[in-house]
Amino acid sequence: MYTTRLVSLIRSRGLYSPPGRYDAVPSYGKIFYGSGYPITGVIKFLGYYDSTFNIANFPSISINTDFSEAFSAVVLTEDAGNDSVIFDGVEDEGVKRRAIKALNVFRNIYSVRGSFHLYVSMKRKYDNAKGLGESASMAAAAARSIARAVFGEESIGDGPFVSKIARLASGSGSKSVNGPLSLWISDSGYSHDSSFSLNLPFHGNKISICAIPLSGDIGTEDAHSAALRSPFYNAWASYQRQAVFDFLNTEFDADTIMRTALDSTLKMHSILMSSASLVWTDRTMKIVKNIMNFRLHGNSVSLSIDTGPSVVIMAESDFELRKVSDAIGDICIEGKLAEGEPKIPPEFMERAKESLMKYT
Repeated sequence: MYTTRLVSLIRSRGLYSPPGRYDAVPSYGKIFYGSGYPITGVIKFLGYYDSTFNIANFPSISINTDFSEAFSAVVLTEDAGNDSVIFDGVEDEGVKRRAIKALNVFRNIYSVRGSFHLYVSMKRKYDNAKGLGESASMAAAAARSIARAVFGEESIGDGPFVSKIARLASGSGSKSVNGPLSLWISDSGYSHDSSFSLNLPFHGNKISICAIPLSGDIGTEDAHSAALRSPFYNAWASYQRQAVFDFLNTEFDADTIMRTALDSTLKMHSILMSSASLVWTDRTMKIVKNIMNFRLHGNSVSLSIDTGPSVVIMAESDFELRKVSDAIGDICIEGKLAEGEPKIPPEFMERAKESLMKYT
């Protein structure tokens, strides 16, 4: 019943654009590129109905930011069983494990023969942080490069289609493909073809944003597991479904986005706390307290915190953003809402060619 209502509402607003179908015609021995931006949650999600296909238990909404950029290059070879993944010049086992899991699922879905050789890199405005959506940007970048290699350039213009590929590496990667404001359609019982993201038009005044990057030890996968242990998880999932429905009945203005992000942040971290998991640091909590005090005094400021201690501060003007960031005292990295693909630096393309030349 909820799914029917949700799709009906999206259609009534002229926002529904299901993914197209493309023939898999792999191009072997040639380098293809892609890039992506990170996401920040507006209506959060945690917990997968199907962790193989990364299908979430309920829909969610996010914005794209430019606090970092991810770049991907891929070569497809005809030999089987020899996938390789290089991240920032080295074989990162964590990145490789997630990428190869996604590649195996992708091969099975689309009947693609051969091995994928990925070269991935990040460009950040900060040194180190947890909770600023980097996995989403890498998934979007890799998905675009792989889509170009397997389905051709024409598939890239089909955001919902590419979002399905990105989802296989990171659920939030699905939303990264269709920013700056996007809806990820997902729910219990959904299949690969029915779980994808859509772009939502961002009306009204802009949002000014900055990020306070903080390091953390809890991984995103651990946060997913922790949330599922909460005795309140099912009630939260029902609330999130209704929150998405309510959001889609608005005009997607800055005030609605900011209020929704704050409310969703507090509820998600309450769920994590109820399962004896806390991703916030003492510094995070002080920042939250300061933001709440500013709101009580009538300032149009807000925040969003995902699965990490880092904080994204939001305001309806650059003036208010500077005022609150100055009062907090931490270095707040300036950013903006982002859409499309970041421009791929020539130096990344050169490094990728050097690394992947042996496969071409």
